[in-house]
Amino acid sequence: MSPDTSQKLSVGIIGGGKVGLDLYRLFSQSNIAQVAYVVDRDSQAMAIVEARKANVEVFDSIDRALERKTDFVLEVTGSEKVVEVLKEKMNGSSGELITHNMAFVVLQVIDENNRKMCGSVSGEVDAIKHTIVNNINDTESMIGQIENVTSEMRLLTINARIEAARVGEAGRGFALVAEQMSKLTDSVREIARSMEQITQSIRTTSAQIDVSLSKLH
Repeated sequence: MSPDTSQKLSVGIIGGGKVGLDLYRLFSQSNIAQVAYVVDRDSQAMAIVEARKANVEVFDSIDRALERKTDFVLEVTGSEKVVEVLKEKMNGSSGELITHNMAFVVLQVIDENNRKMCGSVSGEVDAIKHTIVNNINDTESMIGQIENVTSEMRLLTINARIEAARVGEAGRGFALVAEQMSKLTDSVREIARSMEQITQSIRTTSAQIDVSLSKLH
């Protein structure tokens, strides 16, 4: 059959167990294919329950399901008898049949690729995080040094003001220098506070990245 590539491929799933559920979820996230129906005699089968919640058609009979024309029919019960029944009833008129073994292999390959991709992404992000942490530590060290310098500058400013007051009119130049040093000290301390806020924000973002990465595994 030659499906219309301008639309999503339609898929029917025969079997609502674990493999059926995995396939249902896989196609539910796809932009290429979508599930047309799920079949299982058990009305509480996992894929049946999830499909029903999403208003996807569910059937307890293969005959009724095959009345719906699809591009592919995935048999995931693992029953040879069901495969034979499908081959007999479909005869190429209800889409191409993909049996349990092939569907299971596809899921394994996808899972393997996902794990490899997640591992690669995690490794790259870990390297980036290591660099970020080192930069944060260096920045915090610099902030500490700035705080030490500003403390010394403030002490010098106080001493300069005391000396200016002691010598009176002759110390006016001293007083002006002390005032400018005080303003400079306040500005430098404000810069240090801003740097501290930025490093804290980076640490928070780094922690959020850890949470997001944990969801990939």
